[in-house]
Amino acid sequence: MSCYLVLNIFVCSVAVLLRIQRLHLEQVKVALPIVLGVLNAISSEDDEKDFDTMNDLFIASLNIGHSIQEICQTMEGQKKEELCAILGLYTLQNIALLSRSRQKHIATNSSFLVTKFSQVLPFCGLSYFGLLTGSDYDELCNKIHKVQSGIEDDDEFMDSFAYGINGSCLAVIWAHISEDVAKATGEQLIVVFDEIRRERSKRWNVVGMLKHMLSSIDYSWEIKSHVLDVLLSILYGIHREEHNHYDEDFSIFMPNLFASLKAIEKAIMEAPYPLLRKKAFSVFKKVVSDIPSSQRFDILKALIVNSNSSSMIAILIDLVKDEVLVDTAQENSRKEQKCKEISPFWGSNALAIIEMVLRPPNGGPPSLPDNSEPVCTTLQLFCSIILLIFNF
Repeated sequence: MSCYLVLNIFVCSVAVLLRIQRLHLEQVKVALPIVLGVLNAISSEDDEKDFDTMNDLFIASLNIGHSIQEICQTMEGQKKEELCAILGLYTLQNIALLSRSRQKHIATNSSFLVTKFSQVLPFCGLSYFGLLTGSDYDELCNKIHKVQSGIEDDDEFMDSFAYGINGSCLAVIWAHISEDVAKATGEQLIVVFDEIRRERSKRWNVVGMLKHMLSSIDYSWEIKSHVLDVLLSILYGIHREEHNHYDEDFSIFMPNLFASLKAIEKAIMEAPYPLLRKKAFSVFKKVVSDIPSSQRFDILKALIVNSNSSSMIAILIDLVKDEVLVDTAQENSRKEQKCKEISPFWGSNALAIIEMVLRPPNGGPPSLPDNSEPVCTTLQLFCSIILLIFNF
């Protein structure tokens, strides 16, 4: 415990020194990496007995943030802009590190501190919309890089804020968790979510940002559950019919969406509770349905090919079957009765999936019983296609 006491004294001393020293910007750049290194080490420990001490350290860290805020108010020009950007990243890093805590009931026990840190966000020009879509985080980094361009220590300094991108999302996640946190910034989440919901590229930016939390081992399932809740809120009311037939090129988004779906897939497979797995699967389906039909098959096929879980492959093939049925129904609803037929696009691509599973690329029949789930689901897909053909 004496070690923690020394660390606490050190962090508190930094807050005092920042108020009295000259060359404030330079002092901040020296002190913050050390402070954040201490917090990073403490927040990653599993010892529940030291949570009170850890919270004391974060309170001291908060005081450092307040000191930097006071300094910003006395500065002008480019240096003020840079210091405000550093304060923004520092605040996001603190929120991210707080969220890594292993204490039970983290939503209840840490909301007070997160509320205090969140009060700094508006001062730094940060909004929930910009934080969740990543634009504000990028702007903070660009402001610092612009000033420090060509300086060798730039990358080392920025490494101190390695969790800042997570903190950018977590600042909004905490506003969803706690009403007090939401009030700290004066923003209304429902308005922010509505704005994001209206633009597909923004929705996908959010999905891409939140994948970091879902794939990380640093955050509890309690936090990840709230991440899934936010995704469900943003994707609520989005219908596939709205944009499946637009002639827009979304290929630039596909790598990020693929990585995001892999992160959600990880949550489906690893979540400890059935309800949480069900929630993750609901998010997965909504993200898939938000992808235009022309790219949706490519994404599903890529997920099938790159999956090591036979259970997950079976789930993905079942989604392909659903796509065949739904897309066929939509296509035929626009045709006369005598012209009805199975969806050419999904029908042909589904047959390619069937062949891939039943005739593996490496040759020979599929390995049984290891691949019994995907084989059974593939046969169900084949039967569905046959039934559709004969019904028409």
